Amino acid sequence: MLTSTTASEGKSTIIANLAVEFANAGKRVVLVDADLRRSTVNRTFKIKDPNRGLTNLLVHQYHSAMEVTHETGITNLTIVPSGPTPPNPAELLSSQAMSRVLAELERNFDLVIVYAPPILPVTDGQILASIVDGVILVVRQNHTTKAAVKDTKTALEQAHANILGVILNDVKVKGG
Repeated sequence: MLTSTTASEGKSTIIANLAVEFANAGKRVVLVDADLRRSTVNRTFKIKDPNRGLTNLLVHQYHSAMEVTHETGITNLTIVPSGPTPPNPAELLSSQAMSRVLAELERNFDLVIVYAPPILPVTDGQILASIVDGVILVVRQNHTTKAAVKDTKTALEQAHANILGVILNDVKVKGG
């Protein structure tokens, strides 16, 4: 799972590039847009029917995660868009249905990458962090405060997340 402390730290670009590169390396990749409040993955990959996605599956309009996957035109890369915005995102993400969706996708793909909402504004990211194998935090230089990073780390630890590391984004390099 990729997440950030707050919005506008660049995780959308990073996650899209990671998914494409893993797919180009021969891994069968599925990118799951689990930001049910502010989705971006469907626009990035120009998904034709973004209203058929994760939310529909979690409210049992579909029976299999494979019914809400979308091909991207990039070999080995499949998308599960977030679907329609629900009134209760945190409740849906904490449901047994979400755990079942991730398990099914794990059986069908080499790599499941989850695009999660930022940790500090809403609880959705913490909920997801507790059910995925690992979390990578995206931090934007000269944007994210140290206090926000510390608060995010604490929140992830409280969720018993496996923090894999941090990606420092938008780094300005001077000189050599």
